[in-house]
Amino acid sequence: MTPGMSSAAAREQDRDERDAAPSTDMRWPPDRFFWGTLDAPGIRRPGVLPSAMALTFADLVPIPIEDLHAVMAPIGDASGADAGRVVVCAARRSDLEPLLASARSLTPASLPGFIEHAGADSTFPLNLLVGGFEPIASRQRRHRLITRAAMLWIALVTIAIVGLVRRDAMARSHAESCRAARASAVAAAMPGGGEPDLRDAVERLERRIDARRAADRPTDISAVLAAFLRAWPLDAGEEAHPEIQSIALNERRMALSVLVKGDPSPLLARLKAPEGWILKEPRLTSVGDATRLSLELVPIANSEVGQ
Repeated sequence: MTPGMSSAAAREQDRDERDAAPSTDMRWPPDRFFWGTLDAPGIRRPGVLPSAMALTFADLVPIPIEDLHAVMAPIGDASGADAGRVVVCAARRSDLEPLLASARSLTPASLPGFIEHAGADSTFPLNLLVGGFEPIASRQRRHRLITRAAMLWIALVTIAIVGLVRRDAMARSHAESCRAARASAVAAAMPGGGEPDLRDAVERLERRIDARRAADRPTDISAVLAAFLRAWPLDAGEEAHPEIQSIALNERRMALSVLVKGDPSPLLARLKAPEGWILKEPRLTSVGDATRLSLELVPIANSEVGQ
């Protein structure tokens, strides 16, 4: 057995012996303590005397406050309500230190007479083995509980980290499978080519689609219609009273339906097509005492193709 293992085993044995040793609840007569009462409104739980109140309690004891360990408990009135005062009980530190290894608690056997006459309850706890004078067994027990809780927390965190690492590995494996499947699909679609070739092919198709969309975009011919209407012979229609009933137009054709009362010849003789367009032979339809003219204009290029 190595020296390190021997010392560890000895420490474990000492700890087991201390835990197995009986812990007693000790009671001392009240004359072994130092007593006092202080105003402390709002305090409802017993415990170690705060340092701010210890300075006030120092004026009530005949020895330095640094040599004492003091605890307090609230005092209730006859009805059990909070009286706003606490009773302070203190003992010499040198007397308490030998008790840390064997005692579980130290309380006064009774209260001094002046405190009992003040109406304090003699059953409230005044355990002096608290705070810095907590028994060794209790302190070690608490430390072991904290250590076990910390180890449990570490184990849970480790399990969570292992799970996250496994999920990350599975995600990476899935991504690698997807890349391999994509490479296989590229090889099947483009024998002899790779992923860069497929990307180039996709870019070429996108450029063709963009060019087709640009070519199929309708041409704005509102300027052509405006030019034709500006050249409309207004003075030639005083007797004919021409009335435009409908207009239909696109980039290949512009059609107008005009209703003329009387002879439409003066109007037809004055009509002029805009630049780059040609006026085709109009169609005349009699409507009562009026004539409907169907005018059609087409771009010169389309007219030449039609011929």
